[in-house]
Formats: sequence, structure tokens, C-alpha cells
Amino acid sequence: MSARSSLLTAMILLLPATAAAQTAPRQPGNTFFSLTQSVYNSTDFWNNTGIREPNGCNFFQSATVLYLEHGFNATDTGSVRFEYDHLACGASTQNGLNDTTLAWLHQLHHSATTSFSWRAEGIVPGGYNIGATPRIGYGRFGGQFGAVYEGSFRSEGGYGFYSIESSLRGYFGYPAPQLRTFGQIGEDISPRVQLIGQVEWNQALGAGHALTNVGLNPLIFPSYSDAQTWAILRIKVAPHLSLVGSTSYVFWGRNYGIGSTSAIGFWGDF
Repeated sequence: MSARSSLLTAMILLLPATAAAQTAPRQPGNTFFSLTQSVYNSTDFWNNTGIREPNGCNFFQSATVLYLEHGFNATDTGSVRFEYDHLACGASTQNGLNDTTLAWLHQLHHSATTSFSWRAEGIVPGGYNIGATPRIGYGRFGGQFGAVYEGSFRSEGGYGFYSIESSLRGYFGYPAPQLRTFGQIGEDISPRVQLIGQVEWNQALGAGHALTNVGLNPLIFPSYSDAQTWAILRIKVAPHLSLVGSTSYVFWGRNYGIGSTSAIGFWGDF
């Protein structure tokens, strides 16, 4: 996946567009959408022992992400995510559609304030040239499966929520399989403003197969691990529409770019 613009999308997967008290899945017939623009910059990366090294250029990624999620019944929610990237590393540039993800979430158990579900995801390459520089992605089909636990609570400003997900991701060929875990917590600080924090940790499970052309992209090594934090501000501008701004920083990694992401976008439902 791309430069952790994807991280905001991971949080969007389960977050309701109206009341934060709702837990997964989405209500039957309800559709959630988000349109997000993010920018990532990196001049250095962590090597496989955690030593900081220069990329050899100032790597830049601009990503436009469209995410759609629909509640099909009381227990099942489907989603699709599209991403279009502009990459630059020195004088080398590349534009194209990144991998598309298709996901299905099925609720196994729920109470008035909690929800436990499984979630499966398929990864479809975007048709980019894997020999290009910078290279947009791996160009391999993949999949992910995991468990999601969510809850909601009353807060001084209205409602709060928390979510924990742990999953395994694998590709045909490279990169190496990963254990992917993230946790998030959000709280209304007023009827229109919500603050959200998130931590994500991805751990490679093996060395991965040979990847002959990384293509000056510090985010697509054949075996990488990383950890990062997100801070998100959400402002409701209409009953079913929110303006969302966020920032993140990768604070630990192995074979991964050291950088930050800034993003802005809209969330809504109908």
C-alpha cells in the first residue's frame, strides 16, 4: 500500500460519519464515503538494522484517495478503496493508480456499546509499470484477514469510541507477510468537533522474496516493519458531512522511510 495515506483510510473503515456512538458494521442501506488528499515527504530511511540512512533524494508522494463503504445488512459491510498517486524522487516522477482494496466486514457479536467482527481484504494491483522509477507499488495480488473489536462510551462532549484491529497480510511473491495491528480512540470535544488518535504497528514475518527494482521508493522494500502515530481533527460542517485534517509521523522502522504525512478531506454518509 501507499505511503500511509493508507493509515487514515484504515481508521475510516469503521468510523461512523454521524454519531460516534455507532459501532460496526454500518446500518443496512447506509453508505459512507471519504475523499482525502495527502502528502508524504521523506529524505531518510531506516535500514534493516534500524540505522538511519539517506534515501539519495527527497522522496515525495501526493495521494488522492476515494473510499466507499456500504452496509448490506445488520451484520455485513462491504468497502472499496481507490488511490491515485504522484511520486517524485529528485528529477524522476511517476503518476498512476495504486492498488485497489476490496473488503468485507462481518459482525460476530455485539452489545449496546461493543462490537466484535472479522474483516477480510483483497488487494488488486493498479496496472502500473513495476519497472518505473519511482515505483508506485509491488504489482502483486494480496490479501488480509483479521479481527476488529470496537466500543463506544459517553463523554463530556457527547460520545467517544475506541477500536483495536489485528490482522495478517500476505502477497503472492513479495513483500514478506506482515502482522498488522492498530488501535485508536476518539472523543467529541463539542457537538461539532472530534479529536482522534491512532497508533499503528506493522511487523514483517520473514525476509520476503527478491525485489529487483525498488525504484527509489522507500515505502516498498520486500520486507519492512514500521510504527507510526496519527492525530486527526474532525469538524462536522453539516449533519452528514465532516471536514477532516490529520498528520502522522513514522517513529520506528526497519527498511522503511522516515517521514510524515499531512492529509485533508471530507467524510460523509447518506
